[in-house]
Amino acid sequence: MRAFIGLDISAPQKLAIDAWRQKALPALPKAVPAANFHITLAFLGNIDARQQETLISNLDSLIEKTFSLELDITGWFKKPQVLWIGCEHIPEQLAKLAASTASAARASSIQVRTDTYTPHVTLAHKVKEPPAALFTPSVQCHFGQFHLFESLSTAHGVTYPIRHTWPLSPLQTK
Repeated sequence: MRAFIGLDISAPQKLAIDAWRQKALPALPKAVPAANFHITLAFLGNIDARQQETLISNLDSLIEKTFSLELDITGWFKKPQVLWIGCEHIPEQLAKLAASTASAARASSIQVRTDTYTPHVTLAHKVKEPPAALFTPSVQCHFGQFHLFESLSTAHGVTYPIRHTWPLSPLQTK
């Protein structure tokens, strides 16, 4: 199965991102459907049943905290020609969660990228030049769990069904 570990964005937040995109970036080619908005923590590629089972077991013992972030910047990855929305300030909990999930994947005999982590939501593919947004995004997101997603190609496009979910621990207040 082709898979990744990621964060699902709530329906109201997906709608807010999509509304911002339609107003700030009109006529965007190859726009990603709002239903597919997510933030990848670790891209796994093709994994077999044994790797999946080991990964789930490894992630079952992971204890990381809930967090919030603001999607407040846009960016563009030149080589894959991807336009995205992301956060200028990466919460420490998000950075730790991304590192921990990548480490769990490696411990499950899954190769994951080791380049700098850039949390983002893909807005569009095949964007040859990044358009300037008409105004800055500002979408608040809160995350209390993370997921193992499968990437499925269908006749109607790609879908990302959740195959396993792990809770994040609430932050302790003093």
